Amino acid sequence: EETESFRKLLTHRWDERHVPELELIRTTLSPHAIDIRAPVWRHFDDMSRYNLSLLRHRAGDRDGAEQLLRDIVNEEPSLVPAVTTASPPPERDGDDDDDSSPPLVVLTVATETKREMYNLLSSAGSIRFSPLEYVPVEILGLYSHSSSSTGFTGTHDKIKLLRDKIASSVSEEQLVLFVDAYDTLLFPSVTELPTRWENGELTNGVFTKVVFGGEKTGGAGGGGYPDPALGHLYPPDDAASSIFPFLNSGTIIGCAGSILKMTEDVLTYPSPLGSDQRGYARYYLRNHRRDDHDTPADVGIDKSGRAFYSLYNVVESASLTSISAGDDDPATTTTTTVLEIGGRRPAVIHGNGGPRGGKEYYHNICKALLLPPEEDQHHAAAAGTTVVRVVPAPPFNFAGAAEAGEIDKETAVERFRRHVASKDGGGGQRRGTDDVMALVYLASELAGLPGRMEEAQEYLDLAVVADRAYVEQFFEAVAKETNEI
Repeated sequence: EETESFRKLLTHRWDERHVPELELIRTTLSPHAIDIRAPVWRHFDDMSRYNLSLLRHRAGDRDGAEQLLRDIVNEEPSLVPAVTTASPPPERDGDDDDDSSPPLVVLTVATETKREMYNLLSSAGSIRFSPLEYVPVEILGLYSHSSSSTGFTGTHDKIKLLRDKIASSVSEEQLVLFVDAYDTLLFPSVTELPTRWENGELTNGVFTKVVFGGEKTGGAGGGGYPDPALGHLYPPDDAASSIFPFLNSGTIIGCAGSILKMTEDVLTYPSPLGSDQRGYARYYLRNHRRDDHDTPADVGIDKSGRAFYSLYNVVESASLTSISAGDDDPATTTTTTVLEIGGRRPAVIHGNGGPRGGKEYYHNICKALLLPPEEDQHHAAAAGTTVVRVVPAPPFNFAGAAEAGEIDKETAVERFRRHVASKDGGGGQRRGTDDVMALVYLASELAGLPGRMEEAQEYLDLAVVADRAYVEQFFEAVAKETNEI
């Protein structure tokens, strides 16, 4: 109930009228109001402090938001009662000593079969470590949501499923790659991951036991999801190549033993925290430092996108190069596709973020991979043929980058304008939902610029003409969430 109340409060625009309300919440959550020493209350207090941090950040009190999260992160484990629903790890199956272990095992969590899951499996199926050695992908938790006793209750359940799998049947020395199931794709450079991880290439030449992918800031004045104020707790990084400074839980690589230790630690936190990324970020901030130069750090982030490339707020175009090999028989011709983006050739791309931006970029890349333009299909089947396709970043990524201060608003506006101009609705072509939404967002971006309101109205009018009912539903939803018309 408290979390739901906070969610509703978060949708308000904050001004001086809300200060008493915020102070009342702060007082209610103080140690004088709740005896946080009692283990049964520790779970709720921990979640409350995260909620209060979100509220403080939204209200403009970023120092207060940061301090709340700093207190949580800095708490010693011995002082934090282990109030968690996680069960003990299962018994290990069989013998750990297996000389036939693959160079890399890929694990993912999916609660139901979706097209996106098959996209991941398809991308892995075309990659080989050797002519007879494929990249193995194992799906955890499939259909577990249908069980009332062990149902999937949120992304934090991925931590337990990963822990249970490793504890029961993966040797401690086995290198494991964990990826999200519904918005990631693997590319041929995944076969280089074992060497690149061991050489510390993902973490600026310093070997690190567990490496996460990184992501860009969530907006101006903050960073890190789901807690913007957490971004200020991350260590400063002077490397010019650090384009993804914040942890992203959709891609993880490390030896099974190190990942097992990490997941067991995260599962002892006072609460599941509602998000696997929140739990892992807390672990990272506690364990990223090295005790000395001879001891590897427990956890790090691929901040340069060398192996893991998150697509949220990325404005660079992706280039897909498909090279066909074999004889002239299409049945025996194989095609290898390499992706290049931002000067990198990543092993995994991740369409992180909401349905806009990162997810849309991921889907556009999937379409280019699986449904190439008709004129390319014949040529792609011929041996020795190279086909290059360029996938531009979606306009919503430009809007997000402008909000984060990475590009200027005019650049974002121009990207939206080019997108909607490419589908002018003429010739009997009806605009789709994505196009109408792009028109609405373009109008919104223009309205935020001086002297551009008339132009903004023109684009909004185009959206209304294309699908008036959809535009009205959109603004009704906005009004309901923000109490504004």
